[in-house]
Order: sequence, then C-alpha cells, then structure tokens
Amino acid sequence: MQIIETIALISINETLLFQLVSFLLFFVLLNKIMIRPIRDTISQRQDFMDTIEQDIKSADNTYEEIAAQIKDEEASVKQAASKIRKQLETEGHGAAAELIGKTRYEIQVLRFKAQQETEEKIVAARESIQAEAKTIADLMIASLLEKRSAS
Repeated sequence: MQIIETIALISINETLLFQLVSFLLFFVLLNKIMIRPIRDTISQRQDFMDTIEQDIKSADNTYEEIAAQIKDEEASVKQAASKIRKQLETEGHGAAAELIGKTRYEIQVLRFKAQQETEEKIVAARESIQAEAKTIADLMIASLLEKRSAS
C-alpha cells in the first residue's frame, strides 16, 4: 500500500460520507430534542399572546360600549333631573305665590282688625275725655258760680 499525500482543503472519501451521515443524524436528533420543542413553545406562546391581545381588544370594546351607555344614561339622568328641578321650581313658585297671597290676606285682616280696635279705642277715649271734660266743666262752672255768689 502506498501512501499518497496530498494537501487539500476537502478530500472526498469515506470520512466525508461518515461526517455527512453523522451531521444529518445530529441534525435530526437536535431537531427532535431541541428545535421542535422550542418552536412548539414559541408557537404556543404566540397563540397565547394572540388570545390575550384579542381579549384585550374585546375588553376595550366592552369598556367603550359601557362608557357610551354610562354617558347616555348620565345625559338622560341629567335631563330627568333638570325636568324635576324645573317642576319643583314651578311648584315652589306656585306654593310661594299661594303662601304670599294667604299672608297678604292675613295681613289685611289683621290690619282691618287693628284699625277697628284703634277706632273703638279712640271712640272710647273721646267719650271718656268728653265725660271728664263735661265733669270738669260742670265743676268749673259750679266753682265760678260759687265765687260770684260769694262775692
């Protein structure tokens, strides 16, 4: 056997075939042991992230719908409150006008009674004063007559 010595970067012989089979076997094993589980995990994670993203979008849509409903209900409640407030104001003004009317009537009645009482007291005072004046005048006349008859 003769040894041939050649210097080459790649020599094509049985070792290359063995190396190629070894590489393919290593690649198949590496694919089954590492790459496929990692891809499956990445795929599951991506599916999970997509599901979460869809849930978030669904929650955002639900939130926007609820916010719109709340806004609509708030507007209707404000309108109802405004109507009730106006109604209460109208009723209050009516009640106030009625109360003021009753009070004015009562004031007029009290004023009339006070005027009558005052007039009665004035009449009584005049009668009393006239009676006293008559009595005093009679006494003065009697006194003057006595002084004249005594003189």
